[in-house]
Amino acid sequence: MRFKIIFLTLISVVPWVFPLTVSAGTDLHIAAKHNNVKKVKMLLAQGMNVNSLSASGYTPLHISAGWDRRRVTGLLVSKGAKIDARDSSGRTPLHLAAGRGHLKMVKFLLSHGANSRLKDRSGKTPADIARGDSGNDLVATLESKSGNKSVAKEGFFRSLTKESWYVIIGAISLLFAGSQVFASS
Repeated sequence: MRFKIIFLTLISVVPWVFPLTVSAGTDLHIAAKHNNVKKVKMLLAQGMNVNSLSASGYTPLHISAGWDRRRVTGLLVSKGAKIDARDSSGRTPLHLAAGRGHLKMVKFLLSHGANSRLKDRSGKTPADIARGDSGNDLVATLESKSGNKSVAKEGFFRSLTKESWYVIIGAISLLFAGSQVFASS
């Protein structure tokens, strides 16, 4: 019975912490995807968090980098977007840009301090991901020392945003609450 309660708690919590599907995010995420610079500026001026998360852990910077929206990406970076923010799979905006073969976006992110040596949860760097589908120029850019402005090692947990920590702490709290309910019965 105890295993059943823990299992049911886990299957209800895990999708919130590590969702399997991409979900719609905030209006800022949508504006970033559609390269709507005017709306991004308006939303940020209204106080929307530049590092807000979708249910899949994407920041607006993940969206703009993955869709090769350089004008929006530049705006988000200038407003304090975390360049090495990680999604629920541990991927940074650089991972997404590299995976889609966006060479100019990769160069832009690297020039603004993105760390090309960070690995996602499956142990892949942006260069590893780029090798699968992209040309040699992209891989060479990612692997060159001159392209990597930030070589400091940053662990997965250190790179999480404040909102990510809230989700993780909430999930852990639910797990403990489920085990306490079982213990009291």
